[in-house]
Amino acid sequence: MGEYTVKYELREPKSRNPKTGSVSYSSAVPSTVTVNAENESEARKKAAKHPKVIKARERVNARIPETVQNAGGKARFKVNTVTRGGGGGAMLNLNKLASGTEMPKMKKLKRGGPVRKK
Repeated sequence: MGEYTVKYELREPKSRNPKTGSVSYSSAVPSTVTVNAENESEARKKAAKHPKVIKARERVNARIPETVQNAGGKARFKVNTVTRGGGGGAMLNLNKLASGTEMPKMKKLKRGGPVRKK
């Protein structure tokens, strides 16, 4: 079992077209949740049932207008990315080349004054 970080967003229904009955959704602020799972697809399923997500979904559904709710408009759960958690990697040293030798230092350029048109 591994630790996965799931970035998700809850999309909130904002209005309903009375002619067609279609519901339009507003964009939402992305959030993250960490779950323990065997693989990526299981992490997605567990994230949808995470207590933090359920609580946020209830909060969003309570704010939805009745006209939209009657049309079946509910908060939608969307997974953006799933990444494998764990220990942080080592910092990348930009001054060393792949062979392990130091990069040559760049010489400083002389800066001139204001540029004047002739």
